[in-house]
Amino acid sequence: QHSHYEVAFHAENGWINPRLYKQAGVYRGVPRVTVKRTSSTNISNGTPTTVTWQSADVDEMPGAWSSGTQVQIPSGFLPNGAVVRVTAGVVWANNSNGPRNLTIRKNGAGGSTHVGLGRAHHMAADTSSMTVTSAPITCVAGDYFELQVYQTSGGTLGLAEAFLCVEVVSQTT
Repeated sequence: QHSHYEVAFHAENGWINPRLYKQAGVYRGVPRVTVKRTSSTNISNGTPTTVTWQSADVDEMPGAWSSGTQVQIPSGFLPNGAVVRVTAGVVWANNSNGPRNLTIRKNGAGGSTHVGLGRAHHMAADTSSMTVTSAPITCVAGDYFELQVYQTSGGTLGLAEAFLCVEVVSQTT
């Protein structure tokens, strides 16, 4: 039984074209979801914190996100799994003390457990922007991704805005 989100097959090679999928009879671009946080939230000094998202900016994987911290590969959308790339970015409030960290997490585990998950670390410099991208990551329905942030400025620090994008690079047939 096929859902109306079935993936378009690449005719000549018999593999799935990662650039097309079919939604309600219409072929669309790369399956992806981008969630964002546009209002500031406070991050405690020395406490790893998972970002809670406020809205989906791009939602081409229906069911991947509805609320909370996790972007999940929806059941039935990629029935045999996929390879995804995850990109995340943040803007920290103005503060020039201490380092900042970003970690993309898969199923609750960070970069030391899953090779290729993105991690970034840098020292603060006034208003700090950071972006990180993972290597291609194999996943199946039910796998989820989160963004964890960490700072040691000496006090609570505002996370001014943030985003997380999960984009299908290739699909398993």
